[in-house]
Amino acid sequence: MILLLAVVFTASCSKYQEKTSEMILFGTTCRITASDKADFDAVWKRLGELEDNISARSEQGDLADLNSKAGQGWVEVSQDLYDSLKIALDIASRSNGAFNPAIGELVNLWGIVDKHPDVPSESDLAAVMEHIDWHAIEIKDDDGITMARITDPGVRIDLGGIGKGIAADLAVSLLRKQGIKSALVNFGGNIMCLGSHHTGEPYRIGIQVPFANRNEYKQVVQVIDQSVVTSGPYEKNFVGSDGKLYHHIIDSATGYPADNGLASVTIIGPSSAICDGLSTSCFVLGLDAGTALVQSMEGYSAVFILDDGTAVPVGISL
Repeated sequence: MILLLAVVFTASCSKYQEKTSEMILFGTTCRITASDKADFDAVWKRLGELEDNISARSEQGDLADLNSKAGQGWVEVSQDLYDSLKIALDIASRSNGAFNPAIGELVNLWGIVDKHPDVPSESDLAAVMEHIDWHAIEIKDDDGITMARITDPGVRIDLGGIGKGIAADLAVSLLRKQGIKSALVNFGGNIMCLGSHHTGEPYRIGIQVPFANRNEYKQVVQVIDQSVVTSGPYEKNFVGSDGKLYHHIIDSATGYPADNGLASVTIIGPSSAICDGLSTSCFVLGLDAGTALVQSMEGYSAVFILDDGTAVPVGISL
């Protein structure tokens, strides 16, 4: 769900050989640029396992199994899913539900992810809104056995709002364990940087101008060992029969796409998963409440782009 179009500016160095490897995962093109000594195959294999465990679109996966057993009590789940749910529930709590992992049926109703978008009827929307309470999701670690349950049989979990961020964090962790010191991970626009560029300079990431041509930017942030993630309505959207533009960032308080004067929100911080969740949360919350949320998170900063194109930095200089 998180959409960042980034331009990455790098320099070349004849003594350093790097390679870019890519794979389709989590419904998008994922790219890793690192030393050619990196074991890319091992990284992609592990990320494939992660996708199977946490994607709501993987019909035979761990999350699909948990969703199918909603209302049936505790279910043993993989460490991947347990850790992902822990992050999701923490962000949901911090954002007072602006980030909502229980939004699965609402996402399905709008059909944007499955490329069959439509504005739902008021009756269908009302029925689904009865079953999107994230408090119905519970987890526990029972002496090393990771478990979860959904207490409302009508709730379906969707971790699309942090899935790519979780994957980016894992990719960097795996590369670091291989001894790789510098890498750029770009998972559908979710950027995660391992260290600095191999020249020693920070990575420079350009923030896409909303609704402009691809790779058009006005703001550039410099990062080392940090992630840059943007949420905005300009990638996944459709025009309804009423002529209005609808997008994929759903406000679970209303059941409709968030509409609060923001064109995009970019979050910068050490965890791509948290950046992912915060960018969605802040877009739903709006400028004032979103600013307060970012300021409550140590080590995280933001750039809010208003509908009129004004950039409002929080905790960072542009």
